[in-house]
Amino acid sequence: PEVFYQFREAVRGMADASEALRIPVLSGNVSFYNETERGEVLPTPVVGVVGIQRGSATPLPSAFPKSRGYIYLLSGHWYPRQQGLGASEYLRIVHGIENGQPDQPDLKSEAALIESLVQISEEGLAACAHDISEGGLAVAIAEMCIPNGVGCHILLDSEEHYVKHILGPVLENMIQKGNAPSEAIYHSLLDEERQHDPWAFSERVDAHLFGETPGRVLLGLPSELCASGAVDRLLEIAAEKGLSLNCIGSFDMAQRVIQFIRPGESLLKISVEEARDAYESALPSLMETR
Repeated sequence: PEVFYQFREAVRGMADASEALRIPVLSGNVSFYNETERGEVLPTPVVGVVGIQRGSATPLPSAFPKSRGYIYLLSGHWYPRQQGLGASEYLRIVHGIENGQPDQPDLKSEAALIESLVQISEEGLAACAHDISEGGLAVAIAEMCIPNGVGCHILLDSEEHYVKHILGPVLENMIQKGNAPSEAIYHSLLDEERQHDPWAFSERVDAHLFGETPGRVLLGLPSELCASGAVDRLLEIAAEKGLSLNCIGSFDMAQRVIQFIRPGESLLKISVEEARDAYESALPSLMETR
């Protein structure tokens, strides 16, 4: 009964998403007799989707191109209760815990995100795109770097993001004009700008790196695309759809390292070769130990 309940709830969630995204479901198949001596199979429905690429636009690849440029995070505005760690791969693999619940997605925001990606692809505003799902940001970035051997630097800069780079200049401009901000105005500005901070959903570094918060997509823009005005157009699309767009780092084919940093602190650093070896050997190693 536990497996059936879990599967039923998963299908209910899929039905809600299908309605919100206007995706018809044609058929399905299920088996509840997959238990082994190691236990029951996790409730993991697999969905196969077939679509049509409109016009002559080329579908966005998921890997960084062999060039250099900037990495943008396109996402909705909400704060996950579980900080993206509930029922996550990080908890299961690193801590051996299979517990918690995935954060509930905002289906309206998810639909807006998908519509934005279609528009971005049709207008040629990005060279690649990758969703953040299993394993969180760190795994998504690695999967973008590995295919073409491109390195990157990601800056997890929560406090400086809204205090130094946004709130500071706003307040300085007010003071220069003779409008000394009151405490109420200060906190109002602080709360407003925090909504646009991609790291404000948690103070935990592991949540930033491995949290599986839904509704987030990474975009790779080569330098020449940025210079052509693509970022301004992306900001327009994000504003129209009620989404946030934040530059969180850079990629470079000359750098063979994947690195996550905070001001004055290196959080995670691995060569592209090490990441590729770990990624490509995972399944063979798993099969050998069974």
